[in-house]
Amino acid sequence: MAATATVLSAALWLRAPATGTLIVCALTTAVSIAITLAGDRAWNRVAFAVAATLFVAVVASAERARSNLTTYPRIARTAV
Repeated sequence: MAATATVLSAALWLRAPATGTLIVCALTTAVSIAITLAGDRAWNRVAFAVAATLFVAVVASAERARSNLTTYPRIARTAV
């Protein structure tokens, strides 16, 4: 169930990127990792936790870049 919530929150961020959505995605990823560590550490669960963590890291980087482009629109225009 936590894995489903993680995937849905990631899909929500892809649909509507926002900082709040990133926070939800990070929280559901943390819950998935906690359940993986507390329960049976099957390879598929570990692989999912690693993939979700990498997704959150990439999304955080993209969110930071999006924030910078919004904050400094002149720099964004010259970058294009």
